[in-house]
Amino acid sequence: MLLGNRSQGEAARAETWSARASVQAEPGEVLEALTDPELIAAWAPVSFELEANGGRALCGGCRDRVSGSIVGLRTSFDVEVTRADREALELVAEGPLAIDVTYAFQEQPGGVLVDATVGLRRSRGITAQLMRGAVVALLNAGALDGALQRLAASLRERSELLAA
Repeated sequence: MLLGNRSQGEAARAETWSARASVQAEPGEVLEALTDPELIAAWAPVSFELEANGGRALCGGCRDRVSGSIVGLRTSFDVEVTRADREALELVAEGPLAIDVTYAFQEQPGGVLVDATVGLRRSRGITAQLMRGAVVALLNAGALDGALQRLAASLRERSELLAA
């Protein structure tokens, strides 16, 4: 599912990448790992900082600004979380690129099946094209699958620490 306020024509032009992972955790724990700024650092494929967020978790309806570096270029994105509950996390990041992200959770015996989808919409300008090329290369190289594997590992490690 792609997000954002755009026409069907724009949605059809978005390129998408998907990945799936089985995570040994409860849906609430997965949501926490996807929305807590400190926990995100353990699995995110690209490092970034939440600006003026005060360390609070991302939540449905919230808007935040993130900054980071892509291909050596410092950039910022406005992030709107359109949904954050025990079934899904959906957000839209608007900056030099427009990125739609969905993590859908499906409970299964022993944990949660997480389906992640990233949609990248076309943007104009030289900087946008440089960044877009880098993001496409990362996604084509399996960055989304790698992020889900790191998410699963970080939740497993966290569970083992809490159990000890």
